[in-house]
Formats: sequence, C-alpha cells, structure tokens
Amino acid sequence: MFLLDGDDRVVYATGSLATLLGVDADSLTGTPFQSYVSEGEDMVQRVLHSVRRAERPASSAFFCELSSEGHPLRVEVEFVSPASSSDDVVGTVRGGVDDRTRNELATEQERFGLLFDLIDDAVIEVEIVDGDPIVRSVNDAFESVFGYSADTVRGESLNDYIVPPELEGEADEFDRRTADGRANRAVVTRRTASGRREFLYRGIPYDREDGGQYGFAIYSDVTDQRHARERLQVLQRVLRHNLRNQLTVVRGMASLVDETTDDDDVAAAAGRIVDSADTLAAVSAKSQTAADVLDAGTETTAVDIVEQAETVIERAGSAHPEATVTTEFPRSLAVEAGPAIERALSNLVENALEHGGDRPNVHVTVERRDDTALLAVTDDGPGIPDTERLPVFGDGRSTKLDHASGLGLWLVKWIVESAGGRLAYDRTDGLTTVEVWLPLVTPSARSSPGKKLETD
Repeated sequence: MFLLDGDDRVVYATGSLATLLGVDADSLTGTPFQSYVSEGEDMVQRVLHSVRRAERPASSAFFCELSSEGHPLRVEVEFVSPASSSDDVVGTVRGGVDDRTRNELATEQERFGLLFDLIDDAVIEVEIVDGDPIVRSVNDAFESVFGYSADTVRGESLNDYIVPPELEGEADEFDRRTADGRANRAVVTRRTASGRREFLYRGIPYDREDGGQYGFAIYSDVTDQRHARERLQVLQRVLRHNLRNQLTVVRGMASLVDETTDDDDVAAAAGRIVDSADTLAAVSAKSQTAADVLDAGTETTAVDIVEQAETVIERAGSAHPEATVTTEFPRSLAVEAGPAIERALSNLVENALEHGGDRPNVHVTVERRDDTALLAVTDDGPGIPDTERLPVFGDGRSTKLDHASGLGLWLVKWIVESAGGRLAYDRTDGLTTVEVWLPLVTPSARSSPGKKLETD
C-alpha cells in the first residue's frame, strides 16, 4: 500500500512495495509513481485523473507493468481517493508477489498506522474470525466519526457497533467476500455518534503469514452530498413539470393566434413564439436525458463498442438517407462502459449528420490503442462553434452562450468520463473529428454486492 500526493509523488509506502520494485524504501519517498511504470503509464494517468475529479470518493483498478530491477512485472493496481477534499490517492498493488516479499508481509501491517494517520476517512483493520469482522485497530478518524474509542471496539465485532440491525445480511455478505480475498465497494448506511449516516465503503482484503484473513475497511461520509443531490432532484422535477405545462399553454395560444390573425406581423410574431417554445421544450427534454444519465451512476460492464457503434449507425442512416456513412471496425472490441455509452455515440453521429450540409459525409472508426479503445467520428461539416467547443474541450467553464446548444456535447463528455474515458477534438483540413477513448475490459471488472455507486 502507498500514498500519492497531488503531484503523483509517493508520500508513504510499505516495505513490501519497495521490495517488489527492488529499491530502497527511503528512495521511494518523493518519487513520481509513474517513474516505476514500464507499460501502461497513460492508463495510470487517466485513472488518477478520474478518481480525483469524482465529486465523491471513488476507486478504480487496472493492470499495468512495473519495472522491478530492470524486469517488467505484471500487476493489478487500485487507486482510491481517501477524501473528496483532497488530491491524495491511496494505492494498492496486487500480484507480482514472489519470495522477495513474503517475509515482509508478516510485519507490513505494523507500518500501516502511519499511512492511516494521513487519511481523513475512518479506517478499520479487521480479522475475519468465524465469519465476524473482529477489530484489530482503528485510526483517529474512526473514533471521531463513529464515537467509539479504539479500546472499546478492539477485539469486538465491528458489525455489532456500526451496522444497523436490518442491514446485518448485507454486512455479512461483505465479510464473506473479505474472507474469500475479494474487494468490496458500495454506498452503505452505518450508525455513528451523530446518528445514521451514509458512507462510501471500500473493503481491501489481505493475507498474513499466520494464515489469518484480514482486511481494511475505509468509510468516507457522503451523506451531505447525497442529501444535496436529492434536494436538487426534487427542484429539477418541479421546474421541469411546471415548464412543460406552461410551454404547452404558451405554444397552444401562439398557434391559435397564428391561425386566426389576418395581420402578417402578428402571425410572424406568433410563429417566433411557437419556435421559441419548441426550443425550450427540446432543451428541457435534453436536460432530463442528462439527469437520467448522471443518476445512472458509474457502474460499468463489458460492452462491445463495435456492436454499439453499428447499431447507432444503422439507426442514424435510416433517419438520414441522403448521408454517406463509412466505417472501419474490427470484428469486436470489449470496453468498460456504462449503459449510456450508446446514447453518447448516437449523439456524436447524429450531430455530425445534422451539421454536415445537404449531403453529409461521416466516417466512423474503432481501433485498439494499447490498453484503450479509440472511437473517432469525422465529418466534413463546419465544425463545432467555439461557444460549444471551448467549455467542453477547453478550460471546462460553462458560459451563458452554451447552456442550451452545448448541452448535448456536455452529455457526451459526462457519459464518457463516467466510464473512465476521455473526449478529444480535432479540426484539420476542413474535417472535424471527435475522439472517444475508453478503457478496455480487464479481469478486474468484478461486481460487488450492495448499492451501486453514484457520481455525485
């Protein structure tokens, strides 16, 4: 286990990581983690960016190669953001353990205390004994959050103190997974010193030479964020409902005026009212779509990006028979993505077709780039206006001009980034290309029991 600061430099690392890399433990401190990555540095950077930009604590695992005394070592790395207000990231490395590290595993946990003191979230070390998580140690944050001293809970079942009675079955399943050596991640409700709170829970299992089954439980309080999100959802529903009803009335009255007046100026004004009402209705519908996508959370699954793209292109081609759409696809390519990725691809293809002139030409490609899939949509239209492009691909700041027309592009960005991917833009020789980069499926794509994670 190790801790990275906001500049990706190692702040603290256990002895086993130093041994695994074949370096002195002291030399790790202050060194960029990427300097030890021999293959997959781009993935390391993307995952670090993803967990840091999440509005609530998040984690992500992936495979890469580390350099161990000049030899490549294939490992699985997981990054966890310990607190939403910090750029620090906790990392763990699984796999690649050989005889060089086994002697360190028995004493490694004695050094975890220093690491946990640097984390603002509640952390508990437990040993699974007869199926129960028996507390072996806790950090100071646990005492302040849950209201129990280390002396009170040490040697006791953690569930007896913090798990509500009706959620015992859920907690038991987490404990079984820890005993089996499987990680846990879910949003859970726990009892605290100030009443029930909601937490992002991450469980990290590990073994010791004594044969015991151990694990670390990290609890990040997300109650305030979730309550704020619920209030915002209620306000959004009320506003959309009222807006839709009032627009229906305005449009109906304007249409009646247009149909009954003999005055050309009045008819023209009424027509503009109808057009404005339709535009606002479309914006309201698109904002609902964006809300639905964001509410769907960050759960991902294996998706064949080629199959998704073919479905989108077939549907778009039927709606635009005047267009020419060409493709370059492999037979299949599995990526980690959420269910909304098809909506993002559809938005990009539809936008290219609608803004490509009378007879648009669109070229869509899919290819593999190392551990990433690249989907590119190219068209010969006039390009994306600066008012829409710069906030999404530039400094990320929304402006008064792009709230309505640029919402579709923001939607694509949110969907792609929620899957751990990124969006890129290029305008060269009269051609506009939007690139979607998505992580390929890895063996670490395993589901955990409990509630799905959300992005807020």
